[in-house]
Amino acid sequence: MLKTEKIQQKMSKLGYDERIIGLFLRYYEKLSSGDRGIIRESEILPVEYGSVEKFCDIPKVADTQNKTAVIKLNGGLGTSMGMDFPKSFVEVREGKRFIDLAAENSSERTPLIFMNSAATREMTDKFITENPQIKHGNIAPAFLQHSFPKILKDTLGLAEFPQNSACEFNPAGHGDVYMALNLSGILGELLKENFDFAFISNIDNTGAVFDPSIADYMAKNGISFLMEVCRRGEMDKKGGHIAKTREERYILREKAQVNESEIAEFEDINKYSYFNTNSVWVDLRKLNEYLEKNAGIIELPFIANEKTLDPNNKNTPKVYQIEQAMGAAISLFDNARILEVEKERFFPVKTNNDLFLLRSDRFYLDGAKVKSFDDNKSQCNVVLNPEFYGNLADFEKRLKNGAPKIQKCTKLLVKSDVYFDKEMEFTGEVEL
Repeated sequence: MLKTEKIQQKMSKLGYDERIIGLFLRYYEKLSSGDRGIIRESEILPVEYGSVEKFCDIPKVADTQNKTAVIKLNGGLGTSMGMDFPKSFVEVREGKRFIDLAAENSSERTPLIFMNSAATREMTDKFITENPQIKHGNIAPAFLQHSFPKILKDTLGLAEFPQNSACEFNPAGHGDVYMALNLSGILGELLKENFDFAFISNIDNTGAVFDPSIADYMAKNGISFLMEVCRRGEMDKKGGHIAKTREERYILREKAQVNESEIAEFEDINKYSYFNTNSVWVDLRKLNEYLEKNAGIIELPFIANEKTLDPNNKNTPKVYQIEQAMGAAISLFDNARILEVEKERFFPVKTNNDLFLLRSDRFYLDGAKVKSFDDNKSQCNVVLNPEFYGNLADFEKRLKNGAPKIQKCTKLLVKSDVYFDKEMEFTGEVEL
């Protein structure tokens, strides 16, 4: 049996929609032909710093007639923080979890919808049941992200792992949000109820809250797709950057899409000045038009990530995980824009270092919004020894009496096993 037939058979047996199977087979055919999703320097142009409109300069409105749904990417377990449960259930501060803040920031005009993974679905469904105000009319408050089969690096055959079949698949990446939204039926319901836009962001980005000014700006300027970007600094150089194609369309390039010989240019923050915050706004009618024109399929530039079959066992075979980045859709839409935002709209919690900072006196809760006193997290660099703070349970034990005062602190390097409390105060550069 041909490899493509085996893939189709496996996915069909598990009940995959034919459009998802067709999309994966397109990616697989590219992989088989030697394509690894690489975007070369010769194919793109930098976006000059200062050529992009800024959020602080667009007209501000208190409300908008343009109805917007808020979609939170909620598929992560927070393994980088030593967790085995959904990251959205981690306490941010003052008893509020990421998922609580998301729910409290929603309203009748901005209903909340979660894109879950198989790993986060159960706890999130329970939360939705306990918070029925989240549901808006006939619009379902959650849908499920798809998974793709893993492909063996050596043979390009299907990866098999009978002792744990879950290891045979990987999440399709947050770029799956567009097709998953459509196949769930939620896109159709949003259009029926005359919703204009969707604002999509990571649930762990506490700065990514709905702002009616951006929806208003899109409507008045006929923008079909908008990506929030920030200026790249040294801390951001390894993340995806924005460029333009030779046809003058915006394009997102992730590190996994860079040839080894061009890494230095990829990380040049003066050449490539903007990074993707993974907060995007999409015109739902334009999205639906694109889907209808392309048989329900959105084919994004794919990413072939090299991993081990069992992520917890480096001795298992090497595989390709085919993934899609949500921001890559910017290259598909006419009149797509990027909008430079300040760091106040970008504070993702990826590690316990970030969580420590968020719990400190540099931040505060304003209703259901987390705000910074200085709007710039980089003014204090927190580095905790992962031996003592890498696991969330260990972290919580050492901060059970609160986080210290660090408003006057520029760097906090914690090498030893320290138990903190809210009465401690650090100034300048501190090493413990």
